[in-house]
Amino acid sequence: TICAVKGGVQVFENGEKSTLVNVGFSPCLVQVVPSDPWKAIISGGGKTEAWDLKDGQKMFDIGAQSTAMDFQPLDSGMIALAQGEKWSLFDLEEGNEIYSVETGEPITEIKFHPDGLIMSTGHENGNVKLWDIRTQAIIQTLHGDSPVRKVVFSNKGYHLAASWDSCVKLFDMRKGFAATDIAFEGASSLSFDEYGSYLMVSDGSSIGFYAGKQWG
Repeated sequence: TICAVKGGVQVFENGEKSTLVNVGFSPCLVQVVPSDPWKAIISGGGKTEAWDLKDGQKMFDIGAQSTAMDFQPLDSGMIALAQGEKWSLFDLEEGNEIYSVETGEPITEIKFHPDGLIMSTGHENGNVKLWDIRTQAIIQTLHGDSPVRKVVFSNKGYHLAASWDSCVKLFDMRKGFAATDIAFEGASSLSFDEYGSYLMVSDGSSIGFYAGKQWG
């Protein structure tokens, strides 16, 4: 387990503080590489870097500070990063950018579909865009009325949930993205259960659980 602290990253082993890694800036985002818990992508101070936490060494630079990031679910050596109005796909094994896409809209959230071939970006203008990562083409644009807070796919990829200041919307990807509104304001956390039958929504102080029968 790791957490961001002032000036670096604190590593915990068996619930006890183990290693404090000084990265030279206060991280805003930290993501552990799924295939290697001692490696992490750390963003803050205007930059994003790959670090080996066991050795306490930076491996390489990735670019500007990221507002969101997510690992490709079928290949943990690939990560998607949102930097301003751009998202990019980065190869961690080779240490280089594969490609980048300018969206024209500041990005607040990024999340892969479980099949690894579709990716969503949430934007400050309220849009959620779905992308084909093979062609970098937009598949669908969904709309909200405020900056997108969170986006999550169900484990089988049948549903997509997104949160805005005023509500949560759940979209059925099998039914032309038919939407169901959930009256929950300020949701900062969204999570489906293993089977995609329930959606948990939280604003940090309260939690709501919604069953599949409530959205059809």
